[in-house]
Amino acid sequence: MPNSSPDPSRSRTVWCALALAAAAGVLYAWTAPRSYGLVDSGELATVCATLGVAHPPGFPLFVMLGHLATCVPLGSVAFRLNLASSLYACVGLVFFYLATVRFLRLLRRVRLGPAGGAETNSVSTDTSPSRDFEGSPLLLGALATGLLACSDAYWFWATETEVYALSIALFCALLYVLFRWTTLQQDRADSPRGPGLLFALGLIYGLGLSNHHVSFLLLAPALLYAAVVFRRGLRWRGLALVLCGVGVGLLCYLYLPLRGAEHAELSWGDPSTLRRFWWHITGRQYRGLMTSAGWPIVHANLLGLGRAFWQQTPPWYLPFLALLGLAARRGGGALGLFTIIAVACNACYFVLYKSAGEDLTGYFLPSLVLAQLWVVPGLAVLLRLLPAPGSRSRGAVLAAALLVVAFGPVLALNYTRENRRDYRVAEEFVENVLRDAQSGGLIVTRNWYFYSPSLYHQYVLGKRRDLTIINYDLLGRNWYLRRLQQREPHLVARCAAELAEVERIREAYDSGRLASEGEAAPAFAFFVNRLISFAALKRPVYLTTFPPFDRSVLPGRKLVARGLLFRVVPPGESLEPKAPRIDVTNLLEHGRPYDLAEKRVRRAYVIALCGAASQLRQDGKRREADELLATSLQIDRERTEAILDSLRARGYWPSG
Repeated sequence: MPNSSPDPSRSRTVWCALALAAAAGVLYAWTAPRSYGLVDSGELATVCATLGVAHPPGFPLFVMLGHLATCVPLGSVAFRLNLASSLYACVGLVFFYLATVRFLRLLRRVRLGPAGGAETNSVSTDTSPSRDFEGSPLLLGALATGLLACSDAYWFWATETEVYALSIALFCALLYVLFRWTTLQQDRADSPRGPGLLFALGLIYGLGLSNHHVSFLLLAPALLYAAVVFRRGLRWRGLALVLCGVGVGLLCYLYLPLRGAEHAELSWGDPSTLRRFWWHITGRQYRGLMTSAGWPIVHANLLGLGRAFWQQTPPWYLPFLALLGLAARRGGGALGLFTIIAVACNACYFVLYKSAGEDLTGYFLPSLVLAQLWVVPGLAVLLRLLPAPGSRSRGAVLAAALLVVAFGPVLALNYTRENRRDYRVAEEFVENVLRDAQSGGLIVTRNWYFYSPSLYHQYVLGKRRDLTIINYDLLGRNWYLRRLQQREPHLVARCAAELAEVERIREAYDSGRLASEGEAAPAFAFFVNRLISFAALKRPVYLTTFPPFDRSVLPGRKLVARGLLFRVVPPGESLEPKAPRIDVTNLLEHGRPYDLAEKRVRRAYVIALCGAASQLRQDGKRREADELLATSLQIDRERTEAILDSLRARGYWPSG
């Protein structure tokens, strides 16, 4: 009969988990940026602050929790949301630690069997390293949890306004509940707590779906694992409990149509009808990004994945110890099967996704967590190679030394990369772009790294609300056109015929009657160019890129540099180029040149500066042009030289 007495070690295990999470929380809070970030951070922060609707699938759980975080009177709204991500990451560490302790017990049962030896429900709390890793679960759990907390990817997303910290917290909770339910079923099939855990399993999975689709494929390996470990545990009643939990978690998605019906200021996709709601939560807008991923995309993502895994810790830690752990357990039976299937399902998402890009490390976090689980038995193998400590005091000293040796290199390596306390590159970029824009102007951009933070700049900070900023690529979405009609009714009315044609073609594509968005490209380009041409007659209109590098917008029209923007010259008028007034101190002093998103911001700087310099040289202002080139070389020398060569080849750079 299993031991039904309370587990005396449980409170100590929980306190250890909380202590580790608290230490990580202090580290994350210290290194978290005080400003908003690049890529989606600006948009997500704006949506959380205004209770809007984010890009597909909407992230309702993240938005609602984020809105609560914005109500805390601590620093800027962006900083509050960065701290919220830190909190999610710390919760994930608590569940990861508890899951690790359960994982150790399950590994022991793989070897001994459910009735092997004198196995009980208690877990030893001896923290001294020994030749048998089951005798030191707290030390091993602390090592694995610390390595995860200090890994490059986990640390970065723990200090960024993004959905991945919350997603991985839910995934770690899913692992803990799954492992706990499995041990209960092995002890006693009719355990009274078993049904509640099955409901919790489904609830956590449903909440994960309400946060991000990266968890979508995780239910199948979880159920397969549970079925293999205890075949009788998932009867119809158990499956019904899981599905009920999933349904309750998915209720978060009701937020989207409710806010869509209220026409929130930023309501992506306008999910106020059943059809648009379904399109939004299934990510229909991005269907081409998955189905069109050919071998070059898969190959690039695989290389990016390999580099990302290699960067998480000192290279010999993670892959070596994980493989050593798998070998020591001979695959771990059902545990090894669960890991392999879960990693394969996770890989299908981030390897085949065409636009993984900067978010690749966020997509593979579940795989990183699973790999860290197998670090535990790998560490145990190394512990068994050490001499026996002989006494508890010597064991404590040796354990402390092991923690220093394990965490020291990881902390030193990643602290310099992830200390973004003074990082405000996105804020600086937006301010530099908007500085020379005239009041009442219209800015058309294809640069998401400018558009996303500009949303926060306008709607949260309330700055430069006198400008209308349009995302060129989103103009092909009917919901975005409706939003533009509300803000610029007179301008859109002048292009009513072209707009109707674009909406008709777009509706055909969304309904599946058109196989490719490319069929709508000519009508879309004609509409946008007409829209910009009409606007340029009444107000300043700017583009955010130099014409030679984007010929899709206003081909043949003259554009003149106005700071980092390029103004459309109205017919019959003449304008002189104006040198940008920019401050890139934060980019040069606190930038991360290895970061993919920042590389694209640097590229945008270089293109604008070189384009403005070429026009200034043509206008005889060589000194100002040379100053811009000097700044561009500071930002990215290699890119500047490549852009100059391209301008010379195309005849945009004056000789001499």
